[in-house]
Amino acid sequence: MTHKELRHKKKLKGECIWCAKKAIPGYTMCAYHIQKRREECRLYYKRHKAEIIARMKKNRKKYKEDGRCPTCGGPSDAGYTKCARCIGWRTELLPKGAYKYGTYPESCPG
Repeated sequence: MTHKELRHKKKLKGECIWCAKKAIPGYTMCAYHIQKRREECRLYYKRHKAEIIARMKKNRKKYKEDGRCPTCGGPSDAGYTKCARCIGWRTELLPKGAYKYGTYPESCPG
């Protein structure tokens, strides 16, 4: 059994994917491993902050040139630079033909 299969089996049982402790409901890890993962993420961001921000700016510029939403990279609505989700339209403010609030295209990850 591969490591990936073993982790999946533990996930289905409700155990932490890294140890044998019971996972916290709604998570795949125990409290210790959740905290450890948060700390690792925080330290990674702290070390690579400049690179991450530069990459985000580069992606935004590329998305804008392609006619996509610069925030999430999804398709922008006609006549706007951003998609409906990132603009944050409410139903009463929607122009005719735009996406209704809560029903965004699947290609919009933001």
